[in-house]
Amino acid sequence: HCPTWVLPALPMTTMAWLAVQASGQNGLREATALRWITFPEGPRAVQIQQKEGKILLVVEGQTCFVGIASATIDVPPAPTLQDSQPDNTAGASLYQAGRLFHGPAFQVLDRFIARGTNGVSVLLKPAPSMDVLLDGGTHGVPHDALEQWFPMLQAGKVGYPLRLRGLKIAGRLPTGTVRCEIRTLGLTSSKMPVIAFWIYEEGRLVAWMEWEEALLPKGKIGS
Repeated sequence: HCPTWVLPALPMTTMAWLAVQASGQNGLREATALRWITFPEGPRAVQIQQKEGKILLVVEGQTCFVGIASATIDVPPAPTLQDSQPDNTAGASLYQAGRLFHGPAFQVLDRFIARGTNGVSVLLKPAPSMDVLLDGGTHGVPHDALEQWFPMLQAGKVGYPLRLRGLKIAGRLPTGTVRCEIRTLGLTSSKMPVIAFWIYEEGRLVAWMEWEEALLPKGKIGS
């Protein structure tokens, strides 16, 4: 994906999935993307290190991601979608309009099912890998208009996933369309939005993730 529309960058979900795979566990907690892993001139080598119980992703001597691997993560139930209204907006329209900055391989948002005041229900297309599916779980979030979900926030800012509170891989990579429930969970003490998703295949949990978003001024690109 290309958040700045200039340099391709590795999504936080891909960094998290690399860390999970390296750890041999099925989840992460207290993980942070310290900097983007960008690709200005083609492929780059990513080193995965384990130090003092933490998983680190390192590129050219710089730590870009750090988290704690865990096999004992409890997944809370998804809150009810409040004031739910049917919605059949196609995901393709968001990619084509530039509301989402993902290339073809990451365009897995199929369509919306319902919208509410605290989130949305969407369908995701089959993904080529687990990290792409996880990233797709964030595509239903109005990152460029979070004031729609968090009225106390001012407009004019865009959110980027920064801190991963928890991630659990509960099943295999689905081969068909899956349902994703996305919900708001309030704000941190520093006014960072907290959001979570639950991905289900035929009622069975595949993955859950809860994260915080950093808010940055939109500027000319985001506007």
